[in-house]
Formats: sequence, structure tokens, C-alpha cells
Amino acid sequence: MRTRFLGFVELLFVVCTVLSFGGACGPSDYKSTVGECCPMCNIGSVVYHDCTGDFSTTCIPCSPGTFMSEPNGLYQCFPCRQCAERTKASDTECVDCASGFYSPSGLNCTKWTDCAARNEIQAEDGSPVKDVTCEQKPKEIYGLVDLIAASLAEFYRSLFSEVQKANNEEKSDVYPGASTQGT
Repeated sequence: MRTRFLGFVELLFVVCTVLSFGGACGPSDYKSTVGECCPMCNIGSVVYHDCTGDFSTTCIPCSPGTFMSEPNGLYQCFPCRQCAERTKASDTECVDCASGFYSPSGLNCTKWTDCAARNEIQAEDGSPVKDVTCEQKPKEIYGLVDLIAASLAEFYRSLFSEVQKANNEEKSDVYPGASTQGT
């Protein structure tokens, strides 16, 4: 029973193939909607008008964003995947970037930005299609305190130096020639 069924399926396939291709059309022809064997369009183009009588098939190139990768008798090109540059003769070959790399277009992976090298912090992780997001580091409160303390220390050092200088001048005014006494 199973052998009979397989035989029927094979016969059906042969009949459909002969009816579809007409048996009379060559390998570089297609059967038009009216049953004529017409020359196929080349890679990158599709049928605009079927052949008729003495006129050959009229083909048109695939529009941007579409492609046709083999000779054909089709009326529409296939849409390209939206991931990279493409040609009219082939679909896009998208690539998945390795960890640490990204590509919004799916072509030419780029290394994620090194936030630390830019003296920034990483705010958001990257992905195969998106770079990491970097942000400025928050101002460190200790850095500000250290700056204020250092400024105050310098101010008091210079103030102390001025006071000492003024005291020395005052002593020399009170005791003129004090440094020469005792000899």
C-alpha cells in the first residue's frame, strides 16, 4: 500500500513538472502566463513584460532595497534584509558582532568605546548593534574638600609668613640696632 502511494506521488510530481515547465521550455527559459517559453531575465532583474511572438522578454532592474540572485521569470525582486549595504544581485549578508563589538548596520563591527580611556564611566551596556553609553564621572566630594583644604593651608601659610615678617620689622623698630648689640 505504501509503495503504491509513493508511486502515485512520484507520478503526480512528474505530471506537475511537465505541466509546469511544459517540457518544451529550455533551461534558460520560463513559461509565460499565456504559456509561451520566454527567455529568463538575468541576475539583478525581473520580468517587466513577457515575450510575445517575435518580441523577447522585457526585463527591469531590481529597485533599491530588493535583489534577484539568479536568472528568472519572476515579476518581483526579493526584499533585502535591512542590515547593510547590498547589491541588486545579492541579498545582504548580516554578521553578528563578537562580544565587545557592535554594528548598527550588521556590517563592519566596531569595538565598543573605552569609557575609562575617556575618563568617563559606562552608563549603559553595549550590544551587537549598539555601542556602550559613557557619562562623565560625578564630581568627587573628597576632591573638592582636598582642594579647599589645600587652598586654606596655603592661605594660612602666607598669612603666617606675613605676620612673622611684620613682627620682625616691628622688633627692629622697637630695638634699633638690636642685632649689633652684644658685641
